[in-house]
Amino acid sequence: MLTPVYIPREEYRFVVHGKPWVQKNNLIIRYKNPARKQGAFISHSKDMSDARDRLSNLMFAQFQQQGGRTPIDYNIEIDFVFYVERGHEPDLDNLPAIVCDAMQGIHVKNAPGVKVAAILKNDIRIRKGTILKIVEGDIDYVGEPRTELTVRRYLGAHC
Repeated sequence: MLTPVYIPREEYRFVVHGKPWVQKNNLIIRYKNPARKQGAFISHSKDMSDARDRLSNLMFAQFQQQGGRTPIDYNIEIDFVFYVERGHEPDLDNLPAIVCDAMQGIHVKNAPGVKVAAILKNDIRIRKGTILKIVEGDIDYVGEPRTELTVRRYLGAHC
């Protein structure tokens, strides 16, 4: 008699209300020593960083409510659904970036390598996904602008 193999199929669902943010074209030059303009590096605006941190915190709270405790460190697949307003319609390929970054948590200032509110250890673990953009006026558009995603274990790999 064969012994059945148990494959965990946990699934997490997230809904973040509000206009989906796009990270593209939001880069600025900052300096480690602004007075001398030394140590230049590229970063996002404060508004964008605040939006990403807000997204991290909102999604992490939902992760915990669904039983999530530690950041996911196995291969996953994600289904993204973005509900956007017609007047603020971004390109489809730019929508998931901020969500994937937010899932990796918030860096703690002056503590290298330390993150809080992390759902996903590293977004390299995303192996498969779908992206759907539903624009206000489309037949499937219901409600207000928002981001919805479903995260589940990817079964097409050994680990």
